[in-house]
Order: sequence, then structure tokens, then C-alpha cells
Amino acid sequence: MDKPKRKYPWIDELAKKTGEAAMEEARKHNTHIIYTRDDGRTVRAYPDGRIEIVREENKYEQNNKHYPNKKEGREIEES
Repeated sequence: MDKPKRKYPWIDELAKKTGEAAMEEARKHNTHIIYTRDDGRTVRAYPDGRIEIVREENKYEQNNKHYPNKKEGREIEES
């Protein structure tokens, strides 16, 4: 999967460092972190390496959950 180009590329590095810091805190306090992966799954990651899927959503459902009667979040006009 190709990553989208960002206006500010340093944001990816900052997000990665933030995630690493969160996992380090989770290890320190023996707890877990919850995040959404690129494939749309929400997971709970434990310090011992276990990953538990909390919710599975595909990209279509995730982008259109507020627009159940519309395709891709936009209304389609018929001519």
C-alpha cells in the first residue's frame, strides 16, 4: 500500500515516536495501548507482544459510517 504524500512529512516521524513513547509507558505501568492500524482494525497491544483485535472495520465502512445511504461519503447526483 502506498503511503499518501503529506504536506508536512515530519508528521509521520512524530506520530511514530509518539506511539513508541506510549508503548514504553504501557510497559512501565504494565497496561496496554489502543490504536487503529492502517488496515482499519482497532487493536489493543500489550507490553508482552500480544495484540487483540477490538474492532474490525474496512476502509469503506470507516469512511462512510456517518453516511449510510451515500457512496464514499458524497451524494451522487443523477442527470
